[in-house]
Amino acid sequence: MKPAILSEDGFIKGRDCFDVGDTPTPIHTLTYNPPAYHDELYNHYAILKPTELPMWIPERRTQFLAGRLVAQEALSALTDSVQQIFIGKRRQPIWPTGITGSISHSGSLSIAAIKQTINLRSGLGIDIQSIIDVETQANIASTIITSDENILIKNSADKLSESILFTLVFSAKESFFKALFNTVGEYFNFDVVSVVKIDESQQQMRLKVLKTLGNKLPYRFEVDVSFTVLNSTVSQVITVCSWEL
Repeated sequence: MKPAILSEDGFIKGRDCFDVGDTPTPIHTLTYNPPAYHDELYNHYAILKPTELPMWIPERRTQFLAGRLVAQEALSALTDSVQQIFIGKRRQPIWPTGITGSISHSGSLSIAAIKQTINLRSGLGIDIQSIIDVETQANIASTIITSDENILIKNSADKLSESILFTLVFSAKESFFKALFNTVGEYFNFDVVSVVKIDESQQQMRLKVLKTLGNKLPYRFEVDVSFTVLNSTVSQVITVCSWEL
């Protein structure tokens, strides 16, 4: 039985589900109202409280609850059951056997996607980001994009602005990290992967691995990342990295 949904003036403001590009995994979204949050909502929605909850700031408590709610929605749609999603030693979600997935947050929107998997050589990562402003881009560019990627962004700008494309490159690498983390088994930086193609019309980017990642992925492994741009009060982008070997 699915958790109850509060009225429109409560915590949950809306839910949605849509596809991004040609990725066969739907994105589930949950829009929530941060001022309506209180800790008892974990009990109301039957979400297991993390042991670290008392140490978290209110924003983190709110995000976590919204993320678990939308992840349960995605699980329910795929498996017809509601299951708890635990936290791993490295703070990653622990999905039920045979399932892999990803959760992300931006502003008052949380998103989740899951898929069935039969081996360790597969993964799924999603990310949502508000468009990064020019000043912030200048401050973080050296750790986010390479000179080749900067040229690619400038040459690819057509219907999408350079700020949106910069944000997409950043978001694509976040999605890539989430999709590969369980297979690689350790943290890695953005410099291990490069965006080598941006196709605005197909809403897709191609990423190539530049360094060895563990012993399960071939050198120069490539993967496609689908994307979409959400036009709301503050534009946001969503990227999806889904791969199988």
